Amino acid sequence: MRHRFAPSGRLLPPDGENNEPIEQPFIDVIETDKEVIITAGIPGLEKEDINIKISGDRVEISARAKHRGKINENSFTSGESCSREYCRVISLPSPVDRNKSKAIYNNGVLEVKMLKTRIMEIKL
Repeated sequence: MRHRFAPSGRLLPPDGENNEPIEQPFIDVIETDKEVIITAGIPGLEKEDINIKISGDRVEISARAKHRGKINENSFTSGESCSREYCRVISLPSPVDRNKSKAIYNNGVLEVKMLKTRIMEIKL
């Protein structure tokens, strides 16, 4: 998948898809002795809209949401339709066990907790 950039420098989806910019959510990466925690601000979504991929030393957070204006059968109610797309790839500071990871989405904030893997040192 090859992304394009708008004149403003914002990321756009690949050719053939809509031309709405892809937002890069603000993130915090916290490393403790036992885990790596990523928090990302991605408001206006349902948890079903969010995809998280953990592979190697990277985490990719992507999401797509579409909102449509409401139409009342008896009268027209003004409303605007919009779609939002988020994508961010984060390099991890330490190796993690992707099978022992969990994510929580609450009030527009995504939190991904990943247990660090133990690195064995062998002394000669």
